[in-house]
Amino acid sequence: MTSQIYQTHENFSNYMGRVWTHMKLDINEITSTSATNTEVETEWKERAEGPKKILILMSDTGGGHRASAVSLKDALETMHPEGSLDIKIVDALEDYTLWFSNRMYNWYTTYPIVWGTLYKHTKSTAGLPWPVDTSKFLEPTVRSGFRRCVEAEKPDLVISVHPIMQAIALSHFMPKTWRKKGMKIPFLTCVTDLGEAHPWWFNPEADKLFVPTENMKKKALSCGLKEDQISVVGLPLRQGFWNVDVTESNTQEKRKILGLQKERKLILVMGGGDGMGKLKEIVLNLGKQLEDQSANVHMVVVCGRNAALEKKLVSNKWGPETVMRPQHEDGTKLTEENADSDKKVFLSILGFVKNMEEWMIAADILVTKAGPGTIAEAAVCGLPCMLYDFLPGQEEGNITFVKEQGMGTYEEVPTKAAEVVCQWLSDPAILTDLSAKAKAASNAKAAVQIAEEVSKFLQINEQEDATDIEEAVE
Repeated sequence: MTSQIYQTHENFSNYMGRVWTHMKLDINEITSTSATNTEVETEWKERAEGPKKILILMSDTGGGHRASAVSLKDALETMHPEGSLDIKIVDALEDYTLWFSNRMYNWYTTYPIVWGTLYKHTKSTAGLPWPVDTSKFLEPTVRSGFRRCVEAEKPDLVISVHPIMQAIALSHFMPKTWRKKGMKIPFLTCVTDLGEAHPWWFNPEADKLFVPTENMKKKALSCGLKEDQISVVGLPLRQGFWNVDVTESNTQEKRKILGLQKERKLILVMGGGDGMGKLKEIVLNLGKQLEDQSANVHMVVVCGRNAALEKKLVSNKWGPETVMRPQHEDGTKLTEENADSDKKVFLSILGFVKNMEEWMIAADILVTKAGPGTIAEAAVCGLPCMLYDFLPGQEEGNITFVKEQGMGTYEEVPTKAAEVVCQWLSDPAILTDLSAKAKAASNAKAAVQIAEEVSKFLQINEQEDATDIEEAVE
């Protein structure tokens, strides 16, 4: 208890130190004299020399924003020769403003009702006068920090993968000395939500907006963006999902590599990178029903960074027809322990995995919370989805997306979710139909398409040394 008090005090002291540092920087910006025209022109000239610099702005509020940022960085670096681009991913909220964004987000999402209320309030007040519109009320806490970020990095182009980054007037991103000279940096937004998006994503001042669906394009148009500002491309996915081979031969090859049996159906259960949601309840209910139905299956549970949950599930007393298949020490496959068992249900409890595309290719059903990136990756793999939980606000629309696309469903009650999964397992025709519809809803090359358009903004798409895009991503 004493150590926790000391830790809390240390965290508070560190944060207050950051507050004081940023306040001094804000005051200095207000009182400092403007740079001369010669200094500004020199600064601008220096930016034009050397590799083109791209600044990707994000915040670690959930794993999807960073994953999208990395995906775009990988696509751009794959397309262009080494050294031709300088791409930097920055958590602008955490590094340049007073917000302790990731810790605040983690606290809010621990209490979904609180988060849902906050999300819906900021959504309903967007566009209203100050101080009703939360973005206008909070604008003074971020705008000077955003300017310092851009001034420090001096990018040729900015890409945002987080709604807060364009919730304020985009002119605030330009240092005031640059604005006086009419200098402007292209600002592009990539929406990382799937089924629905917060109004803060849709700033008409953005030079380009990338959205995942036609429905979201309609939302953007209603918020004041023009047709030629918007591209419908899908969600940018991790590089391992760009060229997924879901043929039967490759599926069986992946199963062999992972240490899985050919004849057993594979159910992949997860709760996002942090193992969030009702993951424990769904695993316990699913394990029981699989035993009751004497199903010849293998259930693989990915707990992500939730080490406490992983430990609980490993030590849980499972039924007599369930046997544990442990993870290999290299973290990429299973050991041979109990591989020859005649038990009806094989069970593997994993932590964080880096080869998720292999597990998804090998799986027959995905049971997961309604995270947008996970759903989009499952679609690429033609993987039917049983959604069992969601974060109120931005993830509610993902349930609608899955249902409308016909690639799965949502069941709030764990026992009911387990029942439906068992029904799918018993009817191959249902699984085939769900899989085909999931594949039809996918776009594996969204990151590549976005990278192509970014290149056009930087006027590097016609360079002789640019890599052919189809060859680059193979």
